[in-house]
This record gives sequence, C-alpha cells and structure tokens, in this order.
Amino acid sequence: MKFTDLENFINLKLEEIKKDYKYYNNQYENLEEELQENDGVYPDPDFAAEYEFAKGLAGGYESHYETLKEAKKIIKEIKKTLVEKQNTLKVDKKADIKDRVEFVVVKGKSKTK
Repeated sequence: MKFTDLENFINLKLEEIKKDYKYYNNQYENLEEELQENDGVYPDPDFAAEYEFAKGLAGGYESHYETLKEAKKIIKEIKKTLVEKQNTLKVDKKADIKDRVEFVVVKGKSKTK
C-alpha cells in the first residue's frame, strides 16, 4: 500500500466517522436537552438506556475521529521524512559516483581503475 492510498483511506474514514459522530452527538444533545427539561431525572428506563447509549457512541466516535486525525498527521510526517531522505540519497548518489572505485577484471586478476 502506498502512502497516498493510506492517506486516501484515512480521509475517507474520517468523513464517515465525522458523519456518524454528528448523528449520534445530535441524538445525545437532544436527549440531554430532554433530560434537563425533566430536572435531570430519567423519565423511564428506556430513556435512560437510549441516553447512555447515544452518549457512549458520540464519545466513541469522537475519540476514534481524533485518533485518525493523529494518524493522518503521523503519516504526513513519515511521508515528508521519506521524501527528504530520498532527496538526500539522490544528492549522495551523484557524489558517490565521482568517488567510487571501480574494479576491472583483467586476465583473471582484479585491478583498480
């Protein structure tokens, strides 16, 4: 897998998770508002379960989103470092050609040129 493919994959996942997070966070906020209207008391056990479920999912998606954002930053840094190393190797290779000692085989014996 190329770094570009990995970046594209992470960007796609970030968009998917962002949509899911917005959905569950909106659901959680609506339930939170309803809970506040009830003076912080759950109106029934089903509400409590739905509220806690939405709260957990919103938090989980937010955490997952933040983790992928960090992964994206790390991949960019690795890619940047690899490009810098590649450019350094190209310069070193040109210098190395001038300094290289070549061995030539002459009648079964090696000589340096």
